[in-house]
Amino acid sequence: MVTTQRINEINEIIQDTGLIVTWDADKEVFTFQLSDTNKETVDQWWHLLQTLAYDWDTTQPFNAIYEFSDGAELMTNYARQMVTLVANEVGQLYPELRGRLAIVIPPTAQARFLRVFVQTLIYSNTLNFDVQIFNNRDAALHWIAS
Repeated sequence: MVTTQRINEINEIIQDTGLIVTWDADKEVFTFQLSDTNKETVDQWWHLLQTLAYDWDTTQPFNAIYEFSDGAELMTNYARQMVTLVANEVGQLYPELRGRLAIVIPPTAQARFLRVFVQTLIYSNTLNFDVQIFNNRDAALHWIAS
């Protein structure tokens, strides 16, 4: 079960990476804030998802916002490979898992590339998630809550 205490424990573990996670119990949504996508951050993200998936009640939707900071390199080669791997593995290991994923990215040329990558990934894997891309967190949160 996800609790504020559990999220605080997780943030202690990942404190020196480019990743911060928060849990909004009222809206039942995780927010993953990424300031970079280097190997250490991506590996911590994958480990965190494994931990959360293991603890998650798959009869409940898993809703998350991925928020990239303005200065972040959005998708390194390693990050692209791991996102593809994670999407396929989660879809195979937890086929009953459903939810919404909102990706918040700045309106840059690199973000346009990320948008194409995410849309391609959505159509080529086994995830049972609705995925949308936004340029601001408020719009993403509104969509998740609707």
